[in-house]
Amino acid sequence: FTPRNYDETGRTISTAVIIVIVIASCVVIFMVLMILWLKFRRGKDPLHE
Repeated sequence: FTPRNYDETGRTISTAVIIVIVIASCVVIFMVLMILWLKFRRGKDPLHE
């Protein structure tokens, strides 16, 4: 193995890990926002009627 190939492999793995973390955090944030929005909407509906 040449150091260059090792570096590229390490960079690819770290980049993939970063992408997975970003996607996972986006999904979690989206789920939290949806839950909060549903709670807000549910709480607001009786007042609206």
